[in-house]
Amino acid sequence: MLSGQNFTKVAILFTDGMDNASLLENSNDVISMSRKENVRVFVIGYSMANREILTSIALQTGGRAYFPNSATDLPAIFAEIYQFLNVHYIVTYTSDGDKNKKNVRLTVSPSPNSNISSETTYYPQSELINEAKILDIAWFKPNSSQIDESSNQNVQKLIEYLQN
Repeated sequence: MLSGQNFTKVAILFTDGMDNASLLENSNDVISMSRKENVRVFVIGYSMANREILTSIALQTGGRAYFPNSATDLPAIFAEIYQFLNVHYIVTYTSDGDKNKKNVRLTVSPSPNSNISSETTYYPQSELINEAKILDIAWFKPNSSQIDESSNQNVQKLIEYLQN
């Protein structure tokens, strides 16, 4: 491994599920050894392969399990494994110093056609919104230019406020 670089090791296991030449005793040993060596195991099982055990090996090592119906399924499986290994999820977080606002960006790179990014801002605490206030001071009597008696008190308060 080159300094500063992190390479993923991959093992592609073709099996019919019959163990006739294994150097390891059981599937737990395969999982332990793979995890110790940082190896993702992708399983391609055919015939009478034990799907439950093979799927467990793949999932516990960061890989996937496939059970093709015929050899014609293999190119699509290899393409999916290639894409699986080449897609990275990058989540970044930035703060502009405001304790109430955080910026989060998710980038999937590379997606099948190009990089996909989405950015949003979330607020751990509610943020005050400055908005103009509209107050109903007076209501007019229907079909009249005189204000309703209940509005007299509000008009008097407005006059006092403006005078101050």
